[in-house]
Amino acid sequence: MARFNGGANAGHTIVTDAGTFALQQVPSDVTYPGLALYIGSGCVVNPEKLIVEIRNLEAAGLIVRPRLLISPRASLVQPHHILIDTLTSGEIGTTKHGIGMAYADRARRMHRGGIVNIRAGDLVSSFDGVSDRARVNLSIAAEECGVAGPGPESITAFAEACREIAPLVARDPHILVQSVQRGARVLFEGAQSVMLDVQRGTVPFVTSSSTLVVAAY
Repeated sequence: MARFNGGANAGHTIVTDAGTFALQQVPSDVTYPGLALYIGSGCVVNPEKLIVEIRNLEAAGLIVRPRLLISPRASLVQPHHILIDTLTSGEIGTTKHGIGMAYADRARRMHRGGIVNIRAGDLVSSFDGVSDRARVNLSIAAEECGVAGPGPESITAFAEACREIAPLVARDPHILVQSVQRGARVLFEGAQSVMLDVQRGTVPFVTSSSTLVVAAY
């Protein structure tokens, strides 16, 4: 199963004989031990929340890490995304998880001479650069928002979570396509429904990604 959009606010609750699991980023076929798990390029990944989710699932007896892969093209939710979202969420009523800000930075790409869209693949190619860039992004965001911002522990926690999910990042962005070419069948999982689509939905009261079937491709 492959998640193709959204972030850590999906909230899919799965009720099975093994128990009830509230999933946020991990695909919902996690309770089937023989099936693969994939977080696709259309998603934004919160490393800290993903690690907590994985640990909770593993504590319940489910096998997660050997089966889970993250697209190297998926963007990361950074501490400054959550800071900005927390400060501005009243404008539209977000979940304060930094989802929309991460998608906004994916489109913006750079700000004040530095990269603001950090992708999962960057954890493999330049891990130290990711931590340093996230620290700068947080400092700039706090300055521009006129607040003190969180302490250095927020970057430390982000970096530690990134280090833990780095082994889960697929080295080849085409691995899903190649699996299908070898005969695999893929069930795509979205995070929201049609009217929350960022382009076709009830703008401005929509999510920040495409929820349409076409986005799976």
